Amino acid sequence: MKLKDNALEIARNLEVISDQRPHILWHHLMEYENSDWAALEYMCKKYRPKSICYLNKEYYDKESRSDWDWEPSMFLCKLKNHLFYRKQLSTRELIVLEIETLFDSHYKCADIMKEVFDPVIALNASRKRLMAYQNEVTQITKNVEKITQGLESNDDLELFVCRGSD
Repeated sequence: MKLKDNALEIARNLEVISDQRPHILWHHLMEYENSDWAALEYMCKKYRPKSICYLNKEYYDKESRSDWDWEPSMFLCKLKNHLFYRKQLSTRELIVLEIETLFDSHYKCADIMKEVFDPVIALNASRKRLMAYQNEVTQITKNVEKITQGLESNDDLELFVCRGSD
């Protein structure tokens, strides 16, 4: 897995939809490489899982790349769970060691996502909310000005105020 060219620029310009969680946007910033698929195939052959491993290139190409399963941290977690099925503790430790060696780029990408891109994406989301608040304040200010101008030009205001105080 590698960062896309100009990934930081992509993160800066990434629009965050309010109902999305930023970690789902990883696919805008990172991409899987052939070495990832080769390592995955090697691991599945070496530690044959009980069921067919759906973490493969064909499934990745068919499915939406924004799928949670492909986010670097989740991918590693799912892979470990898939390969751990009924394995002894010593075998599990070997699997973890091999996964950490073969998929070290995923760990790096997950760290970069957490330490760099998540704050940038959160900043973008905050800016978007701030702009929405500014637009709302501007609209309310315009409405209040219209009401105020309407009331100032209306001679019935004094009558309204007098009746209201009764």
